[in-house]
Amino acid sequence: SMPLLSGARFSLNDWCGDTLRRPYVNKKRHVVVLSFWATYCVPCRKEIPELMQFAKRHEKHPVKVVCVSIDKEGADIVRPHVRQEEYTLPVALDMYKRTARKYGVKVIPALVVIGPRGYVWHSSVGFDDKEDLGKKLERVLLMIRRGENAGRPDPG
Repeated sequence: SMPLLSGARFSLNDWCGDTLRRPYVNKKRHVVVLSFWATYCVPCRKEIPELMQFAKRHEKHPVKVVCVSIDKEGADIVRPHVRQEEYTLPVALDMYKRTARKYGVKVIPALVVIGPRGYVWHSSVGFDDKEDLGKKLERVLLMIRRGENAGRPDPG
């Protein structure tokens, strides 16, 4: 669970996992894409707009994209940056890098894609401007759907 820039809290088990914490809010498990970034990260500035496009394409699907800032200054530096860059995705604050450490994030940008059952299906670091991020994430979504439809649990 992390604070969001909006003042609310983001909790992974609201969106995915065996038991949804608040099924009255989300009746369907989601695929969750976490993007670890920082305001000083130049490649992150290229990645986030692509994530915004991906999220827009999937706004009616059970897919949740959250940007996780690891800026140690927290909202004081993140809020004006988000406003200036016109980011539309929810931004979680991980000032002490607790969540980043849990996912083994040592380099940013870092992406972690978590399946509906709460298992990590994909993780990557860096930004490759030679490959369309949206297409890459579409392949991961297809892999997750195929795994679920085959009756197999998420890989752990």
